[in-house]
Amino acid sequence: MRRRLRLTLLFAFVLSVACCTRALGKVAYNNLLPQIILNRIDEYFDLNSTQEKYLKARLQVHHAWHRTTQLKLYGADLKDLRSRLAATLTEADLLWLTDRLTRHRNAIYARIIPDLVNVLQTLSDDQLNHFQKKLDKENRELDEKLARPLSVRQQEEFQAIVKQIEEWTGSLTKLQKDMLRTKYVSIADSAVDWLRYREDQQGVFVRLLRSKPDHQTLKADLEGRMIYQERNVPQRFKVRFQRTLTLLKEMALTADKTLTPDQRMHALAKMDEYIQLVEEISPR
Repeated sequence: MRRRLRLTLLFAFVLSVACCTRALGKVAYNNLLPQIILNRIDEYFDLNSTQEKYLKARLQVHHAWHRTTQLKLYGADLKDLRSRLAATLTEADLLWLTDRLTRHRNAIYARIIPDLVNVLQTLSDDQLNHFQKKLDKENRELDEKLARPLSVRQQEEFQAIVKQIEEWTGSLTKLQKDMLRTKYVSIADSAVDWLRYREDQQGVFVRLLRSKPDHQTLKADLEGRMIYQERNVPQRFKVRFQRTLTLLKEMALTADKTLTPDQRMHALAKMDEYIQLVEEISPR
């Protein structure tokens, strides 16, 4: 969550709706995406042949749905975002951006949750143990990263943000970086607190799976964790999230306001590449 919140909103939209296709390319999106997702799920649950066969078939169905119904929405929103980027971005543009992000995310979650529930209900004790060990390993790795000095982590994260922005705008000036850093350093660090909360919630989820809940109970739990995640976190995180969101908006508006004509043209050209790619992988 920490890393996701720190992404500038200006580029989060493009990453969400197109970066997977950009990274995979046209051929990979059309032919490999379901298998890539299946492999990722298998890493966590060590699927048996029956579970794998079921998920493979369902992912093919969801992939076809995504290609035929969602890509055209992404393309339309990318074109809309391009026109907004061609002018000076406003706070209203960023509100639109976050709304579209949430809608696209939740459309996918709503599709896959029922099938995910069907598989989760069939997990054996050994598979649940495998899942727990996978989560524990990830949390230990995060703990190790968070044990480093805060200044080191913040410097790495800020450099990553700058690199991401410069992929769109070309090189930023020192003044532009300094202005962004001023906003960035105001974002409170809550990574350790969030990790502890995440570990606690993972424990709750694993215990729920071990209790063999009925379909509706498990579906409601997943919807709360995925579709309604923002409203279900503790109040202390809601307050921090809103503060962080405000600062991210300020960072995005600051970055946009200071773009030179060449930098804006660079960003628009990059946006055109994504629009073209989405059009290429969309059905005719």
